[in-house]
Amino acid sequence: MIRETSADADDHRSFLVELQKAIDSDLATLETVMERLDISPSRSKDILLRLGERFGRGKLNGSVTSRSPLSRLLELEALEAGIRSKQRLWSSLEAMAPSVPNLQSFDFQGLWTKADRQVREVGEWHVDVARGIVERPDSAAAAASAQV
Repeated sequence: MIRETSADADDHRSFLVELQKAIDSDLATLETVMERLDISPSRSKDILLRLGERFGRGKLNGSVTSRSPLSRLLELEALEAGIRSKQRLWSSLEAMAPSVPNLQSFDFQGLWTKADRQVREVGEWHVDVARGIVERPDSAAAAASAQV
């Protein structure tokens, strides 16, 4: 999702590149946690997640060939939901760590804090995009509300 969003967001490209790096790093950390807990990744869940992501990219705006003015808002909301889920995961693992020796070397509080910063940054961008939709001279907000 991030790569697709960045294709039409030059002003936020560096933020998205850094966010992608952070997400990749968090995924590597999660894989290490799973390895230490002797948890194998589920191939079927991975496939379902990938299919869900692709399906989620489908056109909800009633147009196959163009983007709705609200598309970027929906992408940012999905991104924020994913980051918040990651935050809850770090919180849960932090709560378990005192009783699970294999988790005690991880800085789950630091990971949570990093995710919190990401949520704030995505939220700020969301506000900017929403403001841009409302302020567009071609009445994109009216067009968007007609599609709902």
